[in-house]
Amino acid sequence: MKKIFALILSLALMTGCLAAASGEIPEVSEKTEIGTVSINGAFTLQMGIPEGYTPRPVTVSPEYVEAVLENAADPAAPVMELRVAYDESYSDVERMNDLEEEDLALLENTYREDTVDISYAETGLGTKLLVVRQKESLPNYIDFLSIYQGYFIEFMLTPGPGAADQTLSDEQLRLCVDFLTDLDFVPAEEADEAAPAAEEARWEVILRGANEADRTLTLDVMRDETMAAETAEALKVGDEVKLGTETVVIETLDQDEFGFMINDEYELRKQEDGSYLELLYESNIQTVADTMTAKAAEDFTLEDGIDPATGEALEEPTIHSWEEFLQMLNAGEETTDPGFATGNVSAEFNERGEVTKLVRFYVPWQ
Repeated sequence: MKKIFALILSLALMTGCLAAASGEIPEVSEKTEIGTVSINGAFTLQMGIPEGYTPRPVTVSPEYVEAVLENAADPAAPVMELRVAYDESYSDVERMNDLEEEDLALLENTYREDTVDISYAETGLGTKLLVVRQKESLPNYIDFLSIYQGYFIEFMLTPGPGAADQTLSDEQLRLCVDFLTDLDFVPAEEADEAAPAAEEARWEVILRGANEADRTLTLDVMRDETMAAETAEALKVGDEVKLGTETVVIETLDQDEFGFMINDEYELRKQEDGSYLELLYESNIQTVADTMTAKAAEDFTLEDGIDPATGEALEEPTIHSWEEFLQMLNAGEETTDPGFATGNVSAEFNERGEVTKLVRFYVPWQ
């Protein structure tokens, strides 16, 4: 059962190759749990993460899992997006290999709004893949679709936002097919016994809202902006450079062992991987990587480092339940509480993509 799927997320292995000019496969970590689906049997999705990439759950529910993999240190590296969604009308379909020609034609037609090339491939284990390649407009995309036990599995590959060439090559397509062998679609009871415990992920976020009825949070997930070494090291006075969302004209440029200082305001600080972290007055420059909806875990807590009555920092943070958190959130307009729509909140996620903790900390500019 553990290799029945061998489908989409092995693209994670492959896409490391796409990002590497040498074509070598990067080292892959122990497999990480992305989420569990449980409408038509309970299965845990596990994958190996290529070096430099970070998986970020976007939505995790019993019928739908969506996750994005990005390489924050290399904005030119391809971006990957996984979606697993249950479709009741396909509940009796074991896998895509079992579909008739007319059924496959219906699936193909869902892509015909774009000008695409459609073909079929198989993994090393013989699982059929519908391969959709859009190459008439920019940015290109390659989309892989398959079915298992009524679940549609889609994996989309797009060029990185910092890639000079927004096309995808035939070599990248070939590598996609070659390495579609590493996703484990593990029965949940086996996953509990066999899978290594996934570490909790923590992200800085902006809280956009909370839904009491379905116990969900809407979050803007923030990303530290970095600059590739070849870009940073080629800068000179008079250049325009994009730092975060701002375009800055370089009037002064100073270099030391730690990196570069621009206009005595912005800093490019060299990291161990060779990239440069963008800072403004020593604070990380961040932009919104994505907006996501995530469930609050049963053991959800708010760790609050701000006094809601004054907006000042607390010596010791206070701990609040989900119900108390909702009361604080709804009372924000009636008090001097600075609220949560500021850059001073982090969210911790468990291996199922649920938010286990929000941490609100004091910053002087809130």
